[in-house]
Amino acid sequence: MSNASMDRLRQGVTVFGAVFQVLIGFFVPVGSLVNREVSLIIPAGWAFSIWGPIFLLCGVYAVYQLLPSKRYDPLLRRVGWPLGLTFVGNGVWTAIQPLQSPVLSQVVITIVLVLAIVALVRFARSSVENGTQQWIVGLPVGLLAGWLTAANVVGFNDMLVRLGVVGSGLLAALVGAGLLVVGVAFAAVVIRVVSSGPPQATVTYAVGVVWGLFGIVANQYDASLITAGVAALGLVLLLALLFGEVRKSGARNSATTRVA
Repeated sequence: MSNASMDRLRQGVTVFGAVFQVLIGFFVPVGSLVNREVSLIIPAGWAFSIWGPIFLLCGVYAVYQLLPSKRYDPLLRRVGWPLGLTFVGNGVWTAIQPLQSPVLSQVVITIVLVLAIVALVRFARSSVENGTQQWIVGLPVGLLAGWLTAANVVGFNDMLVRLGVVGSGLLAALVGAGLLVVGVAFAAVVIRVVSSGPPQATVTYAVGVVWGLFGIVANQYDASLITAGVAALGLVLLLALLFGEVRKSGARNSATTRVA
């Protein structure tokens, strides 16, 4: 298949994924199928409203990359496939929820996270001088990858609960806290890796993770001080790391401007 054909296929897959991940939710009652079991790191219900801005940003990106002038764009060629497949994967995850298979659900959402992180890292390591692309590409790739990072931690814990590996007592709290520590550490590494790129993606990635942690604190402080406390601490640490990385990035940019 020629490069031109691959570019058209990439554009088509991205548009399909952006539409599919939204429409499938009208046919599959995800809210009544997932998180039925008591889990000590499930965020508050309102936290999942972040999908609204995510879907909107994904839709804007899908339309933007569909423009004929963007078909052969080098940045979109690097980011387009993993990001478009992330959209499709989100829809697939929703579609398989009626199967009630926690292991399959976790496998799919993990693959989706990997794709989103690949897109994020590729974006950060690309030369993005176009201010429009920094916003139109950076915002969805960052926010989506950030929320999926939090969702994977929650999903893995939910899988353990639904399989009966942990219950809702002290062991569940300790396991949940441990998974939160791993998730925060992973997010911190990602922030450090992508902080050299456009700040739009770095900031929105951190926002996605922090929003999930805030939802956990709000929902679990009565049920488990252990998981709520770890989530709150992780939230503060990630915000501090983000602030430090943004300051360093600003200092580097100022130094580059003075040299130029």
